[in-house]
Amino acid sequence: MIRQDYLVRAIEQFAAMVAKVAGLVDQGDLKSAQEAIDQVARRFLELEPGKLHTVSDSELLKRVLRDTPPALVGDKVWMLIAALEQTGVVAGAAGDRERQRASLFAALNLMFWLGELERNTPTPGFAPKLENLLIALDDEPLPVELGLKLMSHYESVGAFGKAEDLLHALSEASGDIDFLPRLGEDFYQRLLGQPDSRLAEGNLPRDEVEEGLAEWRGGQADTFDR
Repeated sequence: MIRQDYLVRAIEQFAAMVAKVAGLVDQGDLKSAQEAIDQVARRFLELEPGKLHTVSDSELLKRVLRDTPPALVGDKVWMLIAALEQTGVVAGAAGDRERQRASLFAALNLMFWLGELERNTPTPGFAPKLENLLIALDDEPLPVELGLKLMSHYESVGAFGKAEDLLHALSEASGDIDFLPRLGEDFYQRLLGQPDSRLAEGNLPRDEVEEGLAEWRGGQADTFDR
């Protein structure tokens, strides 16, 4: 078992590492940035250099949970998310789209697993922001399962316009998925039960919800009749 005081110090050191990596990326020193990320992966996850993005998020979680005191699991998962984010940023800057996708998708999945997006709990200063991860993806389409998680998050925090945009993106990318018609129908019906003020704050006023529902019904009918 990793001693708690040791891990607390390591977390403090990790925050400095994240700032260092960001600075190296800004300077265009991608090799040194990746080397710094590899040091973290080797130290905390026993991974060989360059292997962080090749391990599934579920396997990474197992490695984190195996030796971490319960009180520090959240911080250590955030460390992992931050390392994956930086790996994705470095990969994107180097033009390695495959490594960029794998790293950032894993970071998003772990973020949703952690559940911090739905709770107002404190996060460490180095913790990545959801929107920054999405920006780092550079318009890369999300896998369906991850897109559904993100859509649910947007709806839960009242970002209804973003949730609707994601619904249509999922429909365009995967229009043959059999649950999509019901997904969209239920989404708009839930929004119709929201107060006008909350819909307006979420950038999707009631008249646009009603229009969206009508268009969704018509569009899905056309799609599945063909």
